[in-house]
Amino acid sequence: MVEPLKPSLEGETLQLRFDNQTLLQSFQREVKRDLLWQLRESVQNFSLTIEESVVPGSMERAPYGAQEIFRHLSEKNPELERLQKQLNMRLKD
Repeated sequence: MVEPLKPSLEGETLQLRFDNQTLLQSFQREVKRDLLWQLRESVQNFSLTIEESVVPGSMERAPYGAQEIFRHLSEKNPELERLQKQLNMRLKD
């Protein structure tokens, strides 16, 4: 399982990391200005800045198809494999 990307604070710079360029652009267009203003107001520090970056490969690919979904769920709960064998079930794709 992939860990969520956590923000970090270095000095007066809040560093935010995003999974992909689309999320980064959405943040910059829709959230950044208001978030920065709110943070500066709440901590009374108008020197705060936000620095964003994209961390490639941080997003996990979602399982697709019956085989991949079953494999993904089996990793979380190994008893599924035992149950599949016990019931003599086969997966269709």
